[in-house]
Amino acid sequence: MNALSTPQRYAVAPLFLAGAVFMLAAPLFWIQVEAPVGKTVERAAENAELFHRAAPAMAYGFGRLREGALPLWCDTQLCGTPWLADPLNGVFQPLNAVFLLLPSGPGLAVHAFLSLFLAGWLFTLFCRSLGARHVPAVTGGIVYAFGGASAAFMSRPETAAAVAWAPLVFWALTEHARRPRPATLAAGGISYALLLLSGSAPLALLFTALLGAHAALGVGTQGRGTRPPRGDALKMAVLGVLLASAQLVPAAFWAAGLDHPLESLLRMDAAGTVPSSPSAFLGHLLAPEPGLLPRMGYFGAAVPALIFSAGFQRGMRRPLVFFLAAGGGCLLPVFAGGGLLGSLLPPACWMAGVAFSMAGLAALGMDRLLAPRRDPRSPRLWAPLFFVFAVGVLLFLATPPETKGRIVPVLAAVGFFALFRASWASLLSGAAIAFILFADLFAASANVYQHPLHGGDGVLSPEKRLARVVRGQALDGRALVSTDPLAGDLSPNAGLTGPLRMDGGAFFALTPEQAAWWAVLAPPDGDDGPAAVAARPFLCAGGDSPASRLLGLAAVRVVATETPQAFGEGAGLRRVDSEAGVTILANEAALPRARLVGKWRTVPDAAAALALLTADGFDGARECVVSSVLHLGALREVRQADTVEGSARVEEETPERVALSCDASAPAMLVLADTFAPGWSATVNGAPAHIYPVNARFRGVLVPAGASRVVMTYRPYPVYAGLAVSFATLAGLLVAAFIGMARAAGAGSPGHG
Repeated sequence: MNALSTPQRYAVAPLFLAGAVFMLAAPLFWIQVEAPVGKTVERAAENAELFHRAAPAMAYGFGRLREGALPLWCDTQLCGTPWLADPLNGVFQPLNAVFLLLPSGPGLAVHAFLSLFLAGWLFTLFCRSLGARHVPAVTGGIVYAFGGASAAFMSRPETAAAVAWAPLVFWALTEHARRPRPATLAAGGISYALLLLSGSAPLALLFTALLGAHAALGVGTQGRGTRPPRGDALKMAVLGVLLASAQLVPAAFWAAGLDHPLESLLRMDAAGTVPSSPSAFLGHLLAPEPGLLPRMGYFGAAVPALIFSAGFQRGMRRPLVFFLAAGGGCLLPVFAGGGLLGSLLPPACWMAGVAFSMAGLAALGMDRLLAPRRDPRSPRLWAPLFFVFAVGVLLFLATPPETKGRIVPVLAAVGFFALFRASWASLLSGAAIAFILFADLFAASANVYQHPLHGGDGVLSPEKRLARVVRGQALDGRALVSTDPLAGDLSPNAGLTGPLRMDGGAFFALTPEQAAWWAVLAPPDGDDGPAAVAARPFLCAGGDSPASRLLGLAAVRVVATETPQAFGEGAGLRRVDSEAGVTILANEAALPRARLVGKWRTVPDAAAALALLTADGFDGARECVVSSVLHLGALREVRQADTVEGSARVEEETPERVALSCDASAPAMLVLADTFAPGWSATVNGAPAHIYPVNARFRGVLVPAGASRVVMTYRPYPVYAGLAVSFATLAGLLVAAFIGMARAAGAGSPGHG
């Protein structure tokens, strides 16, 4: 390990230059790939989730933040769902602040640019903390930021943020291992909090495991007598968890109520072609795959040769062992395809760890290749150079013809380096290899992850198609969007924005009640779990089927679909329009969103409730099903009526507050076809009232005869508890920093001592 002082390790000019490189390279990459100006391009299959969830979610949540409201609840998806509690939305992620300033389309491009820049520059900083020289450190940053795996994750805000912040945590831990002090401990906690706030639970879990390996191996410690910072790493983790509690606490309570908590939290789409065997990985390593799906194992033609050079490192043995162990450990579950580790995290997630390892090994290999040469006759001088050149020749012979052109410039740079032993030649050769790697990775990934942020048909706006057609038919109301998220023109419009209330397949995290509901609407195929149901097209409703009855209970007045033949167009559904492949069906049996019923049946759970709801003879306009065993005494005291005359309507509404007025001829149940969830409370004429789960997933409140005013309010106490913990921890850090600066000033004063 190079025992360098801080000014030597972090010279301002070279680091500024590295930052400028990534600042210029990142927009070049992303403008080409993600935002081609003046034309509309076909979106890649991997970006379906970006259209279906990320863009409209950012538009909804941060649009509300601009209005001065904390987006606790989203009332336009799944008949209402918690918004802030879902970590994917990342309301506390600093990089997501771009959505406060920009619309979701341009905001996604700027977010990707910032993430790409931070990923490369912070990994450069991490490599410098390991003792690598500037050019090798920048090389590692290029491989990490632009390599196949990392580039794939840049399409989604949550994964892009995780990839961006991870190197900062490793830098802080390395610096603390080298020289333990409160500042580096605090930096580690803050950077770990940024990683946790990214919103990607799978990547956060992966990098946490790699941080544990980093601490266990004592990366950054000098000498055999130094102690690995295992205890301090745990302190950093605890501090990071406390700082991120504003997101973690509500997410934990939210996930605990889901149908498959672990599966829902660790959900992540595959972002590219993942190798399934060592031979497949070798193929990925040698050449990128043309077409829409990039190989996530391609990191540049020069990287395999640089890895061989890394094996000659003597001054950075612990970093070398760490990167080798991390890469091998992450490849095993990818190849296994199952088992505990393979089932815990998706293969694409493990490839992020491989990308991290390959970038580190590339930096170490380049550093060894460019090491100062004191004795020209020493084998330690020529061995790395010989092996790099030899491996490069073998790669040239083994790779397909289209890849050979990527290797020739690397061999030329190495040959130039061998001929000229001056320091300027070393610097020039290293810079040439770094540039070749960037150009190689740029060419390999260009035109793969594309989405039309400029011009075209307005893919990110539901106003362009769905809302226009619905309004034209005077059918404005709650709509169900049935589409394949991986294909079709309707998928990008199935979002959260616009005046329509959407209920459809954009969310993968479902409560047991929602899972049971969707199991009736779209029965699982094969071994698919309930959490996968909402991701598939809604295909089985039509006529007087049980599914169409559920649509009516949910107050769905409009069905927009690309597959109208699947709905059957029976007695309950009527075709009203068709435009650009999207068919609009009117649900003539839709019930009002707010209604009064005089009869109710009680059942123990949602499954039993659905059995009654879909049975012949059930009349949702006159009765409801209460799936609860609590507070039934009040229900038994009320005399049920076959018919209740009166009215119920929504008077005032925000996502977190609904005020209704009703006038009933007898005591009745006020049914609101909005999602039942913990955190909702109600008052009837100013007095507290209990909210019952009715019709398997909605809200019901008992109201007396006569006129009543009912107010439902969403106050999720885990959110406020998490915010309190985060602010208290942050305040403690600020106080500790102030005390530390005061003591330092006192110790440095002339009269001290």
